[in-house]
Amino acid sequence: MSKNFVNYEKLSSDLNTLFSNPNEFADFEIEILDSTGKTTHNFSCNKSILSCRNDYFQALFRSKMKEFQESKVKFNDINGKSMEIILKYIYTGILEIDPENAIQTLIDSKKLLLEDPITIFLINFIKNHLDIWNVIDVLYLANELMIYDLADDCLNFIYENLILLNQSNEIVKLEEENFLKILKKDTFSISEMELFNMIIKWADYHLSIPNNIVDNKKNSEKISQKIGNLIHQISFCFMEESEIEQIQSMNVVPQMYIDDVIQFQRQNGDCPDLIKKYQEMGSKILEEPNQLRKSEILQGSNKYLKALSRWINSPSFLSKVRLGFSAKKNGFMPSDFHSHCDNKGATVVIILTKNGFIFGGFTKVGWTNDKNKWRSEDSSNASGWIPDPDAFVFSLKNHLNHDPVKFPLISSESLNAIYYSDMDGPSFGKSNGFDIGIRGNNFYDCWSYLGNTYSVLEKFGSNKYTNDSKNFFAGKYKWEIEEMEVFFV
Repeated sequence: MSKNFVNYEKLSSDLNTLFSNPNEFADFEIEILDSTGKTTHNFSCNKSILSCRNDYFQALFRSKMKEFQESKVKFNDINGKSMEIILKYIYTGILEIDPENAIQTLIDSKKLLLEDPITIFLINFIKNHLDIWNVIDVLYLANELMIYDLADDCLNFIYENLILLNQSNEIVKLEEENFLKILKKDTFSISEMELFNMIIKWADYHLSIPNNIVDNKKNSEKISQKIGNLIHQISFCFMEESEIEQIQSMNVVPQMYIDDVIQFQRQNGDCPDLIKKYQEMGSKILEEPNQLRKSEILQGSNKYLKALSRWINSPSFLSKVRLGFSAKKNGFMPSDFHSHCDNKGATVVIILTKNGFIFGGFTKVGWTNDKNKWRSEDSSNASGWIPDPDAFVFSLKNHLNHDPVKFPLISSESLNAIYYSDMDGPSFGKSNGFDIGIRGNNFYDCWSYLGNTYSVLEKFGSNKYTNDSKNFFAGKYKWEIEEMEVFFV
């Protein structure tokens, strides 16, 4: 019986000596140049080791290009320190990384085609060493290199450490797309006014405008344009009257947002001074009823209203929304739902179960019997899936007592957003297990396979439904409707 003696430690040590103290057998030189063309590092290497240990150098040598003929290659886009780390790994199999060089080493390892396990190691190392000073740089890198799981980790870190990033002013370095992703998160540990001031500070930075913008009409107009895509995420209706007056004086927020506040708050008697001004102006805003406040399911809960306001990207959502259907008032038959809700545009469906839980879904496209808008396997049937990339489902009150949470579509499932059938109520998701399914006369058959079409990755760590996700809405995957309200947005 044969037996092998292996001494990897000695082999690695000897190859490290060869790399650190090149002798007369070195036959290839790597030169690192800075942006001015000045040499910053030189490495004497061995072609045989480079070619058998790295795909990039193997391809270079086999190509018989000038670098092979001259036994020398120059890099002006690779950092000298990270090249040293990578070459030492190629020789010894040991990767020596610290937080200061990990990011640059990851960038350069991709250029030199290092194998996937090294990339994974570097990504995990960087994830474990995120801080408020490097996270935005790492986020840019992750998006540039299309390392999406690292980008998601960065966004979650920023969200969880938003106060520190704001205090350090690092938050202003975010690009608008990523800033918007943060603002679309469900809940924050800071007030709406603090969020608003953060957005203003971000705009000042990107427009290079000093802090005295309120005294400058031209700057105010620039700020207003810059923050246009971001302020939809601010729930102005839940600010104090003094804060609204301060925002008004800055002239950076469109008047419709202020109108929304007045219309929303007047039933509570909040913002009395502002309401008085509107009364003196004879504004018709005060004549419009606020029907969401009167929802039997929501019971005027600011917690629920604030969540819905943040999720639905409409500046006048809270004040303009109208009740289109109530199962208790209009009936529990599919025909009752469709006669009131078909072809009405964007809707919010809110469900109260008999065991007291609240959840639902939003569709921007709405419920339509126009078959041309369906994606259906059998267009002869009165049923079909309606594509809607903006659709989502949500939980306001669940059996785990989690805060309100939104579940967006899985990116590949936008064609299966909502399901229309004249024999069913409003259903969300695809047919092999609706994320929210409401079927039959008297809505007798209701269930949830949350995670089938709508993403539960952030909440449950997977984009596939499990027993936990199926039971999340109502404590069980089969449930009964106590009340269902549909609001037109």
